[in-house]
Amino acid sequence: MNSRFGASGGSSNLSNVLQSIKKVNTSNDALRQERQRLVYNPSTRRFEQVTPAARPEGALDVTQGDLGWGVGPPSAPRIVISPEQVPFRKAPGFCRRVRATVWDHGDVYAIGGYGHEREETVSASICIMNNAGPGSREAVGYADDQMRVLLRGEECDGNARHAEGSVKIEGAWVRADVQFLPGKDALFSRFGGIIETDALDESRVCIVGIGSIGSGVTVELAKAGVTHFILLDDDRLEPGNVSRHVSPISHTGRCKTKSVADLLRDKNPFIHVVTMEMKADWPTVDALRETVRSSDIVVGGLDNHEGRMVLNRVCLDEGKCLLLPGMRRRAYAGQILVVRPGTGPCYGCLIAASPESVRDQEVSSERQARGLGYTDKAVPVEPGLSNDVAPVVTMTTKLVIQHLLQDRATKLRSLDADLIAPLYLWLNRREQDSPFAALSPMGYGVDEMSVLRWYGLPLKRHPSCPCCGDVAKAGPELHTPSAVSALTGEGE
Repeated sequence: MNSRFGASGGSSNLSNVLQSIKKVNTSNDALRQERQRLVYNPSTRRFEQVTPAARPEGALDVTQGDLGWGVGPPSAPRIVISPEQVPFRKAPGFCRRVRATVWDHGDVYAIGGYGHEREETVSASICIMNNAGPGSREAVGYADDQMRVLLRGEECDGNARHAEGSVKIEGAWVRADVQFLPGKDALFSRFGGIIETDALDESRVCIVGIGSIGSGVTVELAKAGVTHFILLDDDRLEPGNVSRHVSPISHTGRCKTKSVADLLRDKNPFIHVVTMEMKADWPTVDALRETVRSSDIVVGGLDNHEGRMVLNRVCLDEGKCLLLPGMRRRAYAGQILVVRPGTGPCYGCLIAASPESVRDQEVSSERQARGLGYTDKAVPVEPGLSNDVAPVVTMTTKLVIQHLLQDRATKLRSLDADLIAPLYLWLNRREQDSPFAALSPMGYGVDEMSVLRWYGLPLKRHPSCPCCGDVAKAGPELHTPSAVSALTGEGE
C-alpha cells in the first residue's frame, strides 16, 4: 500500500510532524504566560494591562463580566409607527413598502409621524400575515428591506401585542420592539383635567414674525393642542439667531417659516401649517388681510413699526384680536399689547400715550439695525438672553389660549378676571437709563414694584387715535416730534 509519507521514510516523516506540533504547543504555552490581562492596581488606583509575571501585589483581576457590571444587556432596537401607516382592512399577504427614518445609530426606526424625514433612511415594509402560525420574516417583504413589521391579520388594530418587528443588522435579522404612536384624539389626552382634549383643535392662529418670540409662541401653542397655524415671515435663519430661536443650527439658511413648520410637525404629525414667505407691510396688505380674516387670533412678533402699524390696521378692520409682544433694549424688559377691536386701545393709542416706550425696543439683528440706523449713526445689535425673552413667550401663549377658550367651560375660566389689562409689562432687571433704574431690589418685598414680575397696566383708547379713533380731533400730543417719529418709525 502506498503511503503519503513514502514507502521507506514514513516513520521518519511522521516523527518530524509530531515534533513540529510539540514545538507549536510549547510556543502557545509561552504566549499564554506572557499574554497581558486587565487588573486593578490598588497602589496606583488605576486599571492596568499586565502579564501574569508582572502582576502587582494585591491586584484584582478584571473579567469581561466585570466590564459589563451596572450596564445591563443591550436593549433591542425599537420601531415606532404612526397610525396612518398601519394597513387596516388588508388581506393576509399584503405588504406596504415604506421608508424608515433611523435615529441614534439604529436604536430607533420611525415610520411616519415624525413630521419630516431625515437624510438617514432605510427600506422597510409592513406586512399582514395569517393569524395562524408565527410567520417568517424572511418569507415576506422585499429583498432590500432593512426593517420589517409583521401584523397579524384581522387582529391588526394598531396594538403592539399583534405586531412582530425585526431589523437587519450585519446581514442577520434581529428582533425589535414595536411601538404605535397614539391617534389624534389621544395625543393630548393628559390635558383632559384642565381643558377638553379637542378644545383648541379647530382654532386657527396666525403668527406674523417668526423670530425668537413668534417661534417660541408657535411651538408652545402646538404643545397645548393648537393644530392650525399660518406662519408669515420673509426672513431666513442666520447663525446669530440660533441662541434664542427654537430652530437648530442645522436649519441655518432656511426660511424661518418652513423651519418652524417642520418643528411643529415633529411635535404633532396631525398639525396643519400654512407658510407665507412675505413681509408684513403696506405693499402686501391685501394678502395679509385675507390671512387675518381666516384666523381666530393674530400674534405680531414683529421688530419694526411699519409692520405693527399695518397689522394693527388690518386687525381693527377685520375685528380680530391682536397681540403685539416685544422686548425693550437688551431685553431688560418685555411688554405685550392686547388689541381688542371695538373695546380697547390699539397700537396707535399706545404710541399716543407713550411714544418713548415704543421707541425703546430691542435691536436683535443686523437687518433690524439697518432699518433703524441713519447715515451718520449706526445702531448697535444688542440682543438680550433667551431666558429674558422666555417670560414674554409664556405670557403671550397664555393670553392666546385664554382668548381661544373664552366660550368654553374649562378650569382656566378663573383667569378671565386676572387677564383683563390691555398692556402687560415684565421687568428682567433694573436697567440704567431706563424708567425703572431706581426701583428697589426685589428682596422679600411684595408691596412695591420690582423686577421679575408681571404687571397689568391701564391704557385707555385715545378718542382721536389715527387708527381706532377720530383723527380729525387729534390733540396736540399726536403732533409732537416724538409721536410722529413713533408712528412712522422714522428718525426725528
